[in-house]
Amino acid sequence: MATRRVRLDRDTERVLSEVRAATGLAISAVIKRALRALQAKLRQTSVRTPYEIYAELNLGAGGHALASSAHVRGGVRRALKRKLGR
Repeated sequence: MATRRVRLDRDTERVLSEVRAATGLAISAVIKRALRALQAKLRQTSVRTPYEIYAELNLGAGGHALASSAHVRGGVRRALKRKLGR
């Protein structure tokens, strides 16, 4: 079992005292429960990688590009025509 040293500010010390007084638990028991509660919360929230978010967008080949990078001028012209209606 490892021993940890933790520095707490005044507000956190006050919270710790309130929790100990309300529950009757030792400091180590309060901290253990808090860590387990945080772990459970983290497991409930899904952590998605940037690639997973990108894959869900389903942009298809080339994404939203109107032209390949080799034909930028034509793509810009088409985009402006689409936007301005000219």
